[in-house]
Amino acid sequence: MEKNVAANLLLLQSRVKKDPVDYREEFLEQHQHFLSAYEIFRLKPTKENKEFVALVKFLSAVAPCYPQELKNFPTQIAELLEQNALTLTPELRKVLVQSLILLRNRNLLSATALLSLFFKLFRVPDKPLRELLRSHIVGDIRRSNKKKVNQELNRTLQNFMYTMMQDTSSVAPRESLGVMVQLYRKGVWTNDKTVNVIASGIFHPDSKLVGMTINFFLTNVMEKDEDEQDKEEPMTRKQIQMQFSGKLKRKTKSNQRKMRKLLRESANERRKRLREEVNDERQYNYKAVMQLHDAQAYSEKLLAALRRSPHAFEVKAKLMAFLSRLIACHKLSLPSFYSYMIKYTQPHQKYIPQLLKFLAESVHNLVSPTEVEPVIRHIANTFVVDRRPDEVIAIGLNTIREICLRAPLAMDDHPELLKDFVMYKKHKDKGIQMAAKSIITLFQALNPELLPRSDKGRGHQDVVPLKFGEKMVSERDDTAMNLLQKYGDDLDLDEMSSEDMFLSLSGSEYESGASSSEEESDEDKEDSGMDESEGESGDDWEAVDVVLKDEDGETVWNGDDGEVEDGDEAPELVPADKPIDQTRILTDEDWAKLRYLKQKHDAQGTGRMKARKRKLQELRETDVDMDALVGPQKRSKRNYEERLETVLAGREEHKRKFEFGRKRVGGSRTNREKTKNKPYAMMRQKAMSKLTRSSGQKNKVKAAHVEKAKQQRLKKQR
Repeated sequence: MEKNVAANLLLLQSRVKKDPVDYREEFLEQHQHFLSAYEIFRLKPTKENKEFVALVKFLSAVAPCYPQELKNFPTQIAELLEQNALTLTPELRKVLVQSLILLRNRNLLSATALLSLFFKLFRVPDKPLRELLRSHIVGDIRRSNKKKVNQELNRTLQNFMYTMMQDTSSVAPRESLGVMVQLYRKGVWTNDKTVNVIASGIFHPDSKLVGMTINFFLTNVMEKDEDEQDKEEPMTRKQIQMQFSGKLKRKTKSNQRKMRKLLRESANERRKRLREEVNDERQYNYKAVMQLHDAQAYSEKLLAALRRSPHAFEVKAKLMAFLSRLIACHKLSLPSFYSYMIKYTQPHQKYIPQLLKFLAESVHNLVSPTEVEPVIRHIANTFVVDRRPDEVIAIGLNTIREICLRAPLAMDDHPELLKDFVMYKKHKDKGIQMAAKSIITLFQALNPELLPRSDKGRGHQDVVPLKFGEKMVSERDDTAMNLLQKYGDDLDLDEMSSEDMFLSLSGSEYESGASSSEEESDEDKEDSGMDESEGESGDDWEAVDVVLKDEDGETVWNGDDGEVEDGDEAPELVPADKPIDQTRILTDEDWAKLRYLKQKHDAQGTGRMKARKRKLQELRETDVDMDALVGPQKRSKRNYEERLETVLAGREEHKRKFEFGRKRVGGSRTNREKTKNKPYAMMRQKAMSKLTRSSGQKNKVKAAHVEKAKQQRLKKQR
């Protein structure tokens, strides 16, 4: 009976959609039937009723045909779900949610009322239902903000989510946080309010919720929208110009207007890709960390929560990592954090390399030296001790180097401690030697007066120590700026990776401390606007051999022989009166071209380039490389179990190699295999001899074959 009712309703549903006017009486009859079944169902919501389910599906499907008659239908379903969500059966609960989603997709229900109800349904212990709710919430909010930002909806939902984050249950806040994180990574909700609501989840007692919040700030993963994933690559400038040129394309105003529009869209798409490449350089969510309100108060509250945290040590370690990022990004002053970290900086501590990395990242140039001195002394007394293993000493020295890079004044009052570190440069372990020499190199650039006389290096009198709060900035690269000024206009970002690039740099020498006075004549110096004092500095550029080619690949000008074709003048590789970076603001495209030209310049000039150390200002002060912190490690000796496992694996390989019937991997073929490819004329005599064998010969060959197979079978059984 119930199956017949469902089938009849499906047939009526298809007819109502085709002709709503003629089937109005049948629809009203089913609507009255639904109202009576609805009142009965409210009295016994736990009882299964398939007829009621079929009526709900029918009315949800035909609701757009009769909006006035069914204006109270969404409210009735929502009230039924809100009042009896925990007592309904999973099948009926899913049907009611799907009917509300269908009504919302047809704009018969407001987004605010529906999404508020769906957030409350996260408390229901039904995992498939929560997945359905999460996917619809994210998709509905994304569609509502696609054309323009719906401020009213966003403000209402964000306020409601903040109350959901304070919920006593653990599932509802976790799902609400997952929705906000997904919306942020899709680029829908990226405002400060969303980030601060997410940041409030770090104080929740649930460990999983705390871990989700920390992972949001410590990972930089932005998900692309579905429309952006399906979008094809934009056309290049030359492709657009070729599309609107030729004999069949008329040069009208309409076509010119279309071409300018496509060129403008292509340029905007290229700038967008460049910004994404720049943002992907950081290994954490820097934008979200900088959006936190009152970072000083938040960090103090976070440190207090870390002190009394009941979570596992893995969660505590993540809290330390997030707090160190917060201190470094906002340049905060939190002295109690360093005293708290001293307690966990022991060689036997779990995750000690990661903890030392967090400690070094939390130091910046605005931290007082008196706050950092106890940390350095503790690491020196705990790690840099002769009785410790070599790996412990190396990681201790590397950690001190990273701390001194960010706070160089911490060693001013302890030169004797620095001398002890320098003495490890003659240690027998390679990792300790490298760590000690890196400290020497660091202080040769920061404050060489603290080093012993033999380690101060050349030109230490010219080094001016940094004062408190000062930061070393990068120096201007004259070579790259000059190349950008000369050839930047001819470069196309879409074709910079192609092989037929019109610009190729060769024979360049781009080296710190190189002297150009030996290779350039006085006339070249006068033409280039440099004197002898400038040629001796390490920041100058030297002559670059440039080869210019046209679109057909023919050489137009060669800098080696100075030949000029077609009456063109050779370009002068001299800096202009006003450099390009002083006449206008460089765009993202200019910086991309600058990086490309510099990379090409350095790559093709390696023939005469000497090995050099990286400059101090090239070190990133926000990230600490874990491999550089740990240093080179010796290969530990294998224990008995590992060696026995290798021996047994070798035995199995030896047994498999000489197993009967196995096809050989290497080596030459057998004589039997070779005969298959030989010409018939070579094998004719042998083949004819087989035909002329006597019966005795045949029996003899057969007996030998049987005996050989028997011996091989017995050997295999052993």
